[in-house]
Amino acid sequence: MDFNGPDDELGYTPPPPPFSHGLADRYGFPTPAGDSPTASPTRTEPEPEPDAESPLDLIDDDDLATAAAADRAEIGLDEVNPREVDRHLQDMRARAQAKAVFDAEQRGTAPDTWKRIDLSDHMNGTATPVVATMFARTDGLNLLYPGRTHSIFGESESGKSLIALAAAVRQIMNGHPVLYIDYEDDEQTTAERLRMFGATPAAVNEYFDYRRPESRPADDDLSWTELLAPNRYTLAIIDGVTAALATFATSSKDNDEVATWWQQLPERIARQTGAAVVMIDHVTKDKDSRGRFPIGAQTKMSSISGAAYIVETTGEPIGLGKVGALVMYVAKDRPGQVRRGCDNYNAGNRTHRVGTITVDSSTPETTITIEAGGTAATDPTADKRNGTLLEAISTRVEDEIRDRAAAGHKTTTFSRNWIKTNVKGARNATKLEAIELLTAEGYFTSEPDKADRLTLAKPYRRSTDPYLVGIGRGKSE
Repeated sequence: MDFNGPDDELGYTPPPPPFSHGLADRYGFPTPAGDSPTASPTRTEPEPEPDAESPLDLIDDDDLATAAAADRAEIGLDEVNPREVDRHLQDMRARAQAKAVFDAEQRGTAPDTWKRIDLSDHMNGTATPVVATMFARTDGLNLLYPGRTHSIFGESESGKSLIALAAAVRQIMNGHPVLYIDYEDDEQTTAERLRMFGATPAAVNEYFDYRRPESRPADDDLSWTELLAPNRYTLAIIDGVTAALATFATSSKDNDEVATWWQQLPERIARQTGAAVVMIDHVTKDKDSRGRFPIGAQTKMSSISGAAYIVETTGEPIGLGKVGALVMYVAKDRPGQVRRGCDNYNAGNRTHRVGTITVDSSTPETTITIEAGGTAATDPTADKRNGTLLEAISTRVEDEIRDRAAAGHKTTTFSRNWIKTNVKGARNATKLEAIELLTAEGYFTSEPDKADRLTLAKPYRRSTDPYLVGIGRGKSE
């Protein structure tokens, strides 16, 4: 899996993993006993006054901006790119808020949530906007907000967990800690999928925190309080909302009970750790009545503080040795930063299309890519694309490459004339147009001094063609 994609193109690297050496000195977080042979001194927080303000009010925007600028200078972040700066500052704010809440709870002082909130910074435009910072499309649009809750839901075996694990692997392979709370599967299956996406044992051991609870946590449970430490994770995944509700003795259809569970588990993890929390959920079997909601209580949607996504399969199933595709839609986007980069609005269920997710398991290392689907809906030539011919050209070249390899030949380039002659079922002019289209879209490449010699860069399948999927023609005809 390529870990140098859009998630890291902006050059931003979040702080080191929780409780690593130097973290206490850098951020003032407590270092657990035994973290290092010589315990590092931790910053002593001042005792609050009797009428202390909410801990979130103690975060001074000017101080935060100064600290963020110093941190960007230390890690060499590009100050010229405003999107990059906003992304970094938003992540710093989420972590500062998580630490403030954690410190207040450690002191036994609950935030005064009824006090007046000053809106001056928001009204004069100086407040930091909420920005999604991870799990990017190929064009750089990020889909997950730090410190906020998200949901990915769809039918059984629609690839929901695979999407979440792909996001997790992107994080851990770039040195960012991930929490995975698994209510639906087991460690063996999860480990196999991590390996499938290219995660290394060292990265999993260091950055992937896997838990499979069978009961609700107690407030004095050491494993639970350890999990809630600030700056602990950048991403937290709760796989199996229905089963998670059951461990809390919560009815999935009762709005009040679900709202309580929401505050106790996903919202608390997001608030206290600063992680983007992603919940994996199901939909009802009836496609006509499900609309844009996951199964169960409506509170599941209304409580989302980040974004909610629906995934739907196309004609090609997802499985080992296959190239499958999903279409992702955004059903809710509270901050509004994702929808602005999406298209194909459906007034019936109030969704926008995020794009096409391609899951390629045809090679030993599975890859997942998210491509914007906007062109598919607006391209006036989309309905004229001959996906059958494009796929026939690709598969014919793929077959020839295998045949040559079996015969001991290393040549993997082809002339346009060879392709035209060896692909049947269309006029020569039509085949040449299809070859040029595949070349223009990056399926074929050529060397500058050998423009007529083409190399297959990636296989084409009509089931994953964002243009055809966007107009409902992704299936073979």
